[in-house]
Amino acid sequence: MGYLCAGLVLSSCAMLPETFYDLDSKSSVPTKALPGRLGSHPVIFVGETHDSDIDHAMQLEVIRRLQESGRPLAVGLEMAPASSQPLLDDWVRGRISEEQFARAFDDMWAVPYAYYQDIFTYARGHGIRLVGLNLSRERFQKISKYGVGAELVRTLRDLKFRSCAQETEYALAMRTYLGRLSHKGDFNRLCDTQRFREAFMAKQIAGFLDTSDEMMVVLAGSAHAQRNALPEMLRRRGKQGYLIMLPDNFGDLMGGVITKKESDFVW
Repeated sequence: MGYLCAGLVLSSCAMLPETFYDLDSKSSVPTKALPGRLGSHPVIFVGETHDSDIDHAMQLEVIRRLQESGRPLAVGLEMAPASSQPLLDDWVRGRISEEQFARAFDDMWAVPYAYYQDIFTYARGHGIRLVGLNLSRERFQKISKYGVGAELVRTLRDLKFRSCAQETEYALAMRTYLGRLSHKGDFNRLCDTQRFREAFMAKQIAGFLDTSDEMMVVLAGSAHAQRNALPEMLRRRGKQGYLIMLPDNFGDLMGGVITKKESDFVW
């Protein structure tokens, strides 16, 4: 696969693939042709390994090409809680300094701000709305400790949540994924926490789609971005117009090559 340098956009001058692989047509798609393939869909999930420079560079490339095509868009963030929306709005509108924003970001996400800096700078420079999707840290920690039983039954029903004990296929995928990452602890609680977060984020995305004409590029860990994870929870809310893009090395964590079952495109 050939590579191009995105140095005019990325301070790291990251090396990016010149093509994506379309898992439906089983053909390569030039990166420059992405807007034509993606622009008619209201949601594009772009997966990441959180500390991968290349993954973040590709996410920015997708955002940049869509923005330059003239399609109104917003960027949904797993790494920001929904409660941080005023902060995200202040950043995009130039009301706070980068130092203030970086400090606030590092308080709410475990991966350093520097990995996302180019994406955030580009969004601010082009007035692209950033949308927080995730649980607050406090709520996440509560569920991680006490399980989803800490939530009201009506909340679980509203989020269309089902436990991993009921989600056989999803649980199998998560067991492989978490096992390869050597996660310790009660599997069912870990799995249910992941699923609850996806259900919550799906509700935020659906709410955005109901109130905006913009498309949304969703940046999330590949385990959340794969088809039976966050996209499936969005489908349960009646929103099916999405495409999924994953880095091909995510297959290493899932015990095989990425297929149409997990994604639409790989790079």
